[in-house]
Amino acid sequence: MIYDVRMGPQAVEHGGVIYFVYQGGTEGPEGHPFIRSFDLESRAWSDPVQMGDVRHYDHHFAPVLWFDSDSHLHVLYDCHGRASRHIVSEAPKTIDRWKEAPQVAESISYPRVLPLPDGRHLMYSRTFGHMGFWTYRLTEDGGCTWTDSFPLIDFDQNPQCNEDLWAGSYHSVELSRDGTSLHIGFV
Repeated sequence: MIYDVRMGPQAVEHGGVIYFVYQGGTEGPEGHPFIRSFDLESRAWSDPVQMGDVRHYDHHFAPVLWFDSDSHLHVLYDCHGRASRHIVSEAPKTIDRWKEAPQVAESISYPRVLPLPDGRHLMYSRTFGHMGFWTYRLTEDGGCTWTDSFPLIDFDQNPQCNEDLWAGSYHSVELSRDGTSLHIGFV
């Protein structure tokens, strides 16, 4: 399953190979995180690799990926208002061996990881639930340590009834061409 643009990237081209992450699994409804790659020159697919597991199916648990400056893949999944799981490839450009990586934050939903021109990465995500903040944080080491979040948009209103707790907004983001501005779109 390829999911919506609020979470990503879901595919990254690196050194002539496209790496794809998605939810999959034939043994149950869980939607575990998988990865596979496509070599552009040979036009050949790798075998799919399951990178971890989740408790049950939820599109919020879908994986996102990025590369650090040493060509290690980082994958974040199981993101729905809690800490999530962060793993990193054991060797550069390897998709079949993974190790646990440091936690990014206590609460992440809808993560979007964007590489910046200066080598850093920016993560834009929602903190807490529907009525929480949309924030960003930065990493200079490819994803092992992150800054505290910088709240940009606060939907922490004073709900008048229980149905209001389901209100919220869903954001899409993109960097400017020169990588110096973050464009945010939401309703």
